[in-house]
Amino acid sequence: MLSYRELTTEDVPAVLAVRFATRENAITLEELAADYGITPASIADSLRGNDVRGWLCAAAGDVIGFAILALHDT
Repeated sequence: MLSYRELTTEDVPAVLAVRFATRENAITLEELAADYGITPASIADSLRGNDVRGWLCAAAGDVIGFAILALHDT
């Protein structure tokens, strides 16, 4: 059964594992940081600062998908 919930800072490692497992539009942590300035710490900071909101989908306790929305124009 699938479950959905709001993303927390504790979910960042699992969400990034899903992101880095993609075949289409693949990117590494190093590329994400160099090209976009996105790091695990910056994602957590954005979640804490209410700059973004995210949701995840889990199956049997494992994160299998996610979505993150910027709340402000950048």
